[in-house]
Amino acid sequence: MFTVLSVSGDLAGPNLYIDTILQNVTCVLKNDGEEFLSIPDHAVGSVALHSGQISGLDTLRRKGEARMHTDAEGATIEAKLALEQVRLCYDYTAKVLFAKNQGDISVCAGEIETFIRVHQSSDLNQSPILQEFVIRQLRGLRANLSGMGPFSWLLNRLQRTLLTCFRSQIQDLLQEKVHGLVQGELNKFSLSELRLGDIMA
Repeated sequence: MFTVLSVSGDLAGPNLYIDTILQNVTCVLKNDGEEFLSIPDHAVGSVALHSGQISGLDTLRRKGEARMHTDAEGATIEAKLALEQVRLCYDYTAKVLFAKNQGDISVCAGEIETFIRVHQSSDLNQSPILQEFVIRQLRGLRANLSGMGPFSWLLNRLQRTLLTCFRSQIQDLLQEKVHGLVQGELNKFSLSELRLGDIMA
C-alpha cells in the first residue's frame, strides 16, 4: 500500500519525505522573518530580563536515517532531528538597593536533538499526523553575560536560572510554533503512493 517516495533504496523515501517537510518549514520561518522570534520578559529576583529574542530555529534538519514502519493501521516514520547554535538573548536591568546595572545576556546550545514521529492512517483520505515532537538532548549549553560589574556575585545563580529558562523557552517554541508548521506541511500530502514530483512541485 505505502510506496513512500520510492526513488532509490529502502531509506530514500522516508529520508526525502522528512527532509522536504523540514525544508519547507525553514523556508516559512525565513520568508516570514521568524527565524528570530521575540520571547516574553522574565524576572530573576532583582534582575529583569527584557527585549528577549531566540534565533536558530531555521537550522532544523534531519540527523541520521529516518525509519518507516508499516502495519494494518498505516505507516509511521520516525527520525531524529537537530537544531544547531540556537541562541536566546536578553537585555537585562539589575537593581540592588541603590545600585543599578544594565547589560545583555545570551544562552546558546551547540546542538539540540529532537525526535519526530509521523503517522499516516490506512484511511488515505486523512492527512499524516505529527504524533510526537520532543526534545531529547541539549548539548554544549552555555551562558554569557556582560556588564555585571558589582553584581558579579549574581552570576552563578543567574546562569543556572537562565539555563532552566532556556530549556523551557525552546520546548514551548518547538511545541507552539514549529510543531504547527510541521503539521501544516503534513496536511499538504499523504505518505501513500507519492512520487518525487508530488512534493517538489
